[in-house]
Amino acid sequence: MSEAATKLLEQILALPEDDRAMIRNTIDESLGDEKDFFSPDYRAELGRRIEAIENGTAELIDGEQFFRARLRPRKV
Repeated sequence: MSEAATKLLEQILALPEDDRAMIRNTIDESLGDEKDFFSPDYRAELGRRIEAIENGTAELIDGEQFFRARLRPRKV
């Protein structure tokens, strides 16, 4: 990474989270479709889930609880 890019990155990382997110989104959009790893449907679902977490309507469970449920032997 160039010295200019390193300095710019340091400045960006010092910004508030909302500003960094806006910068990230702008950079992502500038990279074009070849850098878009997620389909529009997947991005929409991610958006819905993030919104549900932020507005408190998502039902969240503890990570340990999730893994206990996933790793428990299933009855046949």
